Amino acid sequence: MFRGFFGYKPYDRIIEDSSFRILQVHPFEDITHLEKRIQKMLTFTKEEGVMKELLLKIGRELGRLGLVSSHSGNLSIRTKEGLLITRHKAMLASLSEEDLVEAPLFGQVEGASSELEVHQSIYLNTEAKAILHCHPPYAILLSLYLEEIKPVDAEGKHILQSVPVLEFKESIASKEVAQALPHYLKTKKVVIIRGHGSFAIGEDLEEALMYTSSLESSAKILYFALLLQAIVEKTPKGGVS
Repeated sequence: MFRGFFGYKPYDRIIEDSSFRILQVHPFEDITHLEKRIQKMLTFTKEEGVMKELLLKIGRELGRLGLVSSHSGNLSIRTKEGLLITRHKAMLASLSEEDLVEAPLFGQVEGASSELEVHQSIYLNTEAKAILHCHPPYAILLSLYLEEIKPVDAEGKHILQSVPVLEFKESIASKEVAQALPHYLKTKKVVIIRGHGSFAIGEDLEEALMYTSSLESSAKILYFALLLQAIVEKTPKGGVS
């Protein structure tokens, strides 16, 4: 695997593992220290692979559950160096590793989701480890008319309590959204932007998905409950003739 230890020139480069990560080696570096550095690099590579696989899995699940349309939504996960986020206009239901972009916590990266700045701001100002931005249809529908979504079903009450509806002049990928969302996500795991979509956070992507899917399920139940209530109230006491 390695050439003779003293065969290296100062800061010679070797390639370690299939991801082609570069490791710089000094000829007088202690072999134990070198082994620790290699092990740390391999561990990080393995963790990164698990993160990518989870992003692909959750992306497919979002499509299956109807929480995004073909090219809408984005998701990310916090990494040691910054974050891993879906690319701009990626099809979440059929993600591949080429659709994932590594980004720092500051600054733009070519090809990354247009909501990158919002994700960066959330990571910098909350304890979030993962973020889902989705377009759940029933939740968006209710957000057009309500100031908050208060579930009427038992599970929704237990998981969500209530979900605030936020309104912004520019609701898509704006600095206004990036600055405001962390404030709400310090006390809520999911919020919805009026007419746009939801942002959910979690210790991992599966937790963020739980809050997103619970929001949409409760929104659907609430929508039909309100519709049924309106029908009942307009129906004569003697019933429909």
